[in-house]
Amino acid sequence: MRSRKNERFIKLLSVFAIIVLTAVVGHFVSISSYNSRVHITQGADQNRESYILLDKRTDTTSAWVKRDFDLNGQKVNLSGQIFDGALKNKAVDELSSWRLTLRFHGDCFLNNAWCGRVEIHQGVAAGKEKVQTLDLRHCKRTDIELDYVDDSELLIPLKEGDYLVYYPSAADREVPVQAGGSLEMGLIFYYLGTLDLSDYDIVYSYHKSFTDGAEFYLILTLVILWLAAFGAMLVSSYAYRKGMAEMEHRKIGISYMAVIYDFICIVDLVNDELIQVSGGIPTQHNSSRNSSVAERLKQIFMADIAKEYVEPLEEFLDITTISQRLEGKSLAFEYMTQDGRCFMLRLFSMEHEPGHAVERVIFAMRNIDEERNKMLALQEKDRAEEVEQAELEAYSVRDLLESVAADIKAAAGDGGFALETDISPNLPYYVLGDPRKLRLALFSLALRYIVPGAGGKLSLAVYGKAKEGVCHLLFSLKGRVSAGVQEGLDVLCQNMAEETLFMLPAELSVLCNDDGEREYYFELDQEICDK
Repeated sequence: MRSRKNERFIKLLSVFAIIVLTAVVGHFVSISSYNSRVHITQGADQNRESYILLDKRTDTTSAWVKRDFDLNGQKVNLSGQIFDGALKNKAVDELSSWRLTLRFHGDCFLNNAWCGRVEIHQGVAAGKEKVQTLDLRHCKRTDIELDYVDDSELLIPLKEGDYLVYYPSAADREVPVQAGGSLEMGLIFYYLGTLDLSDYDIVYSYHKSFTDGAEFYLILTLVILWLAAFGAMLVSSYAYRKGMAEMEHRKIGISYMAVIYDFICIVDLVNDELIQVSGGIPTQHNSSRNSSVAERLKQIFMADIAKEYVEPLEEFLDITTISQRLEGKSLAFEYMTQDGRCFMLRLFSMEHEPGHAVERVIFAMRNIDEERNKMLALQEKDRAEEVEQAELEAYSVRDLLESVAADIKAAAGDGGFALETDISPNLPYYVLGDPRKLRLALFSLALRYIVPGAGGKLSLAVYGKAKEGVCHLLFSLKGRVSAGVQEGLDVLCQNMAEETLFMLPAELSVLCNDDGEREYYFELDQEICDK
């Protein structure tokens, strides 16, 4: 009954979610369309929500006369005038972008504009149009490509049919224009007689945020209601599952184990049933509920087990012998998966009465990677400390190798044993290291080739390269193991050499040829020092 109610509730939530998503998408499309829409206001149309008033500044310092100006060979008096452009935004939304286009119906000279940039179209009516965008406040005359009068002031001539486009400056806060706000821009012109600046328009766009408007708050309300309903369903489902699990824990008395173990299940040996009590089974461990308990246990715990643990774990999971093996105690088994993860599996009996077979058992599993890694890290730390604590001393690599060669000859006796040495001539005389361990490692490897009085051949070499106060050494022992060397001694010598080199530290490598010849080599960095 509860399952059917949950299904109906989930369907209602799904329909509700589709409605909310549709509303969000619709609102987003509406906002994007509104923000991309372009508006135009012709002249000083104050009936529009956004417009610009372009007129003369009326104070006494904003108009003047430029006397005796040479205009086409005649001396004339030019009127100079500051024109203010007052942009008004009466809309409820921000003006995100705008530009002013001003067309001229008479001759004049443009002197300056602030604070934006001006795109000037010169010579339009004559069919010789020149276009250039300038910041007239800061431009150099050498950068001007338009026609201009070389006077004490910059004068750019404009005629009938010419026009300019004013682009506001974001750096000077001419854009954006806040809702209900305004700003002023300015132009300076020189002209004869009168100047008509009534033919202009502004092109602009508004910006509305996604969170603006009643639509957003309606969507927000719907989202909150959906989240509340979804949260209530999750809380209800969680509370139900938790209550059922806790009730089961109380019945079997193992609720405390859920804190320790990642997965707990009960196996009913009588009815051949497996009941999961706590935790989740990894995906690769999924098992079929139609299988027997024995098969399900194998599917859960042995799906990706490493090969060396297969047989021991099969014996541990053998339910036919569980009753005899438990006998009122718990059993434990540690194993590793193919990808290197480690687990501990424990087996407990339930309600066991002495003299009776076990009917129900508990299988509890937990991951022990963390404990294993801590133990390995501690061991590695101890080894590193031992290596660091080793006493270092200055020694000669050449003298050391010659001494080892002499010991090898003495150990081989007079049976015709041939020893060749090759010592790099460019070795530094003294390096800092542990010559005792190095000697032990070399001699341990050499013993593999020596049977007193039996002959044999061995090549012992060291090569080195010094750089930045460090000498990189390569030691090599090459030969064929004598027939008289026992296999156990052969392995023992190699193990001893590997353990000794580990403390230097260095790593032993081996190369084997088809004719039975074997070469051991290792590399070692030693600090160059004075005696």
